[in-house]
Amino acid sequence: MAKVSVLIPAYNVEQYIHDSIGSVMAQTFTDWEIVVVDDCSTDNTLAILNEYASKDSRIHVYAHETNRGQSCGRNTALSHATGEYVYMLDADDKIASNLLQDMVELFDAENLDVAGFETENYCDDPRYDANVKIKTVKYRELPVMNGLEALNYCVYEESLSSSTPTYFMRKSYLDRINLRFVEGILHEDVGYLFELIVRADRVTFIPKIYFHRRIRMNSTMTRGFTDKNIEGYLRSVYRAYDLEETLIQKYGDTDFLRKTLAKWRRDMFGRARQLYLQSEETIYYQNGGHVSPEMQRLFQTIKMLSVGEGQAKDVLGEDAVNTIRESGIHEVYLMGLGQYTERMIHIMGALDVAISGIIVPSSERYSAFGIKLYTPDKFPADLLENKVPAVYSVSHYYDDVYSKICEECGLTNIIKVNF
Repeated sequence: MAKVSVLIPAYNVEQYIHDSIGSVMAQTFTDWEIVVVDDCSTDNTLAILNEYASKDSRIHVYAHETNRGQSCGRNTALSHATGEYVYMLDADDKIASNLLQDMVELFDAENLDVAGFETENYCDDPRYDANVKIKTVKYRELPVMNGLEALNYCVYEESLSSSTPTYFMRKSYLDRINLRFVEGILHEDVGYLFELIVRADRVTFIPKIYFHRRIRMNSTMTRGFTDKNIEGYLRSVYRAYDLEETLIQKYGDTDFLRKTLAKWRRDMFGRARQLYLQSEETIYYQNGGHVSPEMQRLFQTIKMLSVGEGQAKDVLGEDAVNTIRESGIHEVYLMGLGQYTERMIHIMGALDVAISGIIVPSSERYSAFGIKLYTPDKFPADLLENKVPAVYSVSHYYDDVYSKICEECGLTNIIKVNF
């Protein structure tokens, strides 16, 4: 059993794997193991890995029989890890020689679950030299925090890294919360790291560069966007909705929790909005315009979130928009699932206001928008206590239904919008 397990998913990286493994072998701390999973490479990657394993008993190689993606590779590697601590390194990147030594000393001293650190981008291909300028996260000196405090720091200081190799982890913590990657999606790091941070008991961030990311051809950042990019971000956002009750049990149903989650959701929706705006033509009309009905709904959701404040003023009126701005509203609940709700999703996205859920009669169970539904018998506590406003924008056909819901539940913090 090693002190640290370094997990490396590998696919067609014969050009880069020497650098990656070499940076682990050059560590000043030597009580490590490398668990590397070849994801059915078609080049010489597996042969190179087997050669390393034959020369160093600390290197363990596993091979998928079919190509299953990076998430599955990481999950497979984690299932074979024996270390007290885990570090996940991508097969085309490198780490500083003192990373493992510094992390082990810090974790042993502070009893940490998670620690984040800074990144330096580098490029050995002139075609992608401009991408080296991609913004990287910077930290300041920080105390040890719980997961909610850490997430709050990240989202409000815009220092949330969505790259797994910028974190060091305690394996028993991962096992305790059964944290694994969602397989088959892009941007799987986003949802995984949200959960990794927010559920931890002890987290800190270190203002030092330990991770060196290679910018190269055909990486996620350089190969262009598809519908899978948007789907990955949205599924990561939904992970936050799914975890809400768990987090309430851990931290209590507080304004601090609600505001932090709302801010994170807004940021993630913002990333998806930018993907859509940058690549609408490419994404929407790929494959001759033939995309699945579910993906079409995702496109429409993102499109509704991709408007400007000027369009919101055209719909609501300038006075209403200014009122929302001045009131400091940061999250709302909507009512109903018709065309007016679509327009309110549109407007709230433009105003950077998070949608915490949609209130529906008990007969309505399905939302095409991917936003959590609440029936009258399961209203959120913060709504009943009037902490978060409900936006009333249903058509006149359902006016009596929703008026009765509001009356029965004693809802008074209602924003009435007439289209």
